[in-house]
Amino acid sequence: MSEPRTSIVILNWNQKDDTAKCLKSLEKLLYKNYGIIVVDNGSKDGSPDFLKNNFSNITLIKNEENLGFAEGSNIGIRHALSVGTDYVLLLNNDLVVQEDFLGILVEAAEKDSKIGILGAVNY
Repeated sequence: MSEPRTSIVILNWNQKDDTAKCLKSLEKLLYKNYGIIVVDNGSKDGSPDFLKNNFSNITLIKNEENLGFAEGSNIGIRHALSVGTDYVLLLNNDLVVQEDFLGILVEAAEKDSKIGILGAVNY
C-alpha cells in the first residue's frame, strides 16, 4: 500500500532565514510522499528569490501583498487540493521538525476515518 500524499503548506513573510531552517528540517523526513508549498505573503526582504534559488523541491506561490495568515494559508490549501492531495499540513515557518513527525500524524489519521484534524506538540 502506498503512503497517502501530504501537502505541507508554509506561510512566509519577511522571514527567509526561519523558513530556510524549517525547509532544511523537512529534507530529513522519513515519510516520503509529500510536497511543500511555500506561500510568500508579499515579502520585501528578497525571500521569494532566496527560497526558490535554495530549495528546488518547493512550490512557491508569491502574493503581491500580505494577505494575512488565514488567506495566505487558504491560498496554499487551495493549491494543494487542486493538484491532488490526501492530507494538508499547515506548518509554521519558524518550526524545525523531527524526522518522524509526519509519518506519525499520517498513521494516526489513517487509523480512524472519523479523525478530521490532527495537531502536533510544538516545543
